[in-house]
Amino acid sequence: MPKVTGGLFSLKATKSLKKTITFQGKKGQNIVYKYHKPGDKNPFVASESQVYQRGIIRGLVSAWQALTDESKALWENAAEAVKYIGTGYHYFIHMNGEGIIPPPPPVADFLLKEDGDYLLLETGGKIQLE
Repeated sequence: MPKVTGGLFSLKATKSLKKTITFQGKKGQNIVYKYHKPGDKNPFVASESQVYQRGIIRGLVSAWQALTDESKALWENAAEAVKYIGTGYHYFIHMNGEGIIPPPPPVADFLLKEDGDYLLLETGGKIQLE
């Protein structure tokens, strides 16, 4: 690195100039070098995990765009039901697009539940114990 006798027409120049060059005094010497942001890599190369994560998000975004308006409304309602901070889209991304399945059509007009030792049979507004 070349020695500088006086940077910027001064005897002691320090700091950066318009983020292009940096003047510094070290061990009694004046040093000039190209400005670089600490931790900055140029050109930037994404790691394997970054590429993988970006691919997942890209797939989730395209899956969201392919959903019907009814499915998007289900996600909005689910986000509100669990008090998720964000919209249905954000909840969809958070849950990796899984978890909200439209309810299956009813097979019969009753529902069987098992509670303890009893079977509950619900039909319309009536409940029977068996």
